[in-house]
Amino acid sequence: MENNFKNLGQGVNAPEDLKKEVFKSLETFRLVADILDLFTTKYTLTELELIELATQKEAPESSDKNN
Repeated sequence: MENNFKNLGQGVNAPEDLKKEVFKSLETFRLVADILDLFTTKYTLTELELIELATQKEAPESSDKNN
């Protein structure tokens, strides 16, 4: 695919099949990036929020027992 771009001269439009291949590759990269983001960053942040909520719910109960 790189060679096809190198062969293009300035002012020459890219062939349609090359355009389709480039956009198909870009969509694949976007999909992979979205999946990685979902299962790494967002998953970790969601777990941290759940842990914080769980510890907040436990804290008032334990302080009530001590009083």
